[in-house]
Amino acid sequence: MLTGLNHITLAVKNLEQSLHFYHEVLGFKAHAKWNTGAYLSLPGLWLCLSQTQEESNSE
Repeated sequence: MLTGLNHITLAVKNLEQSLHFYHEVLGFKAHAKWNTGAYLSLPGLWLCLSQTQEESNSE
């Protein structure tokens, strides 16, 4: 049975847009940012945004 969460990592395609959304819209506190990711938090929850490579269309 799941009783809580400490942290979550989300793969995102656009780090800047995602950082804006989680920080400015949802109110997460920004702690650190680097070229492919960022750490944010709310009381009791840490969030890591990790930028993924663009998927290629191979046909």
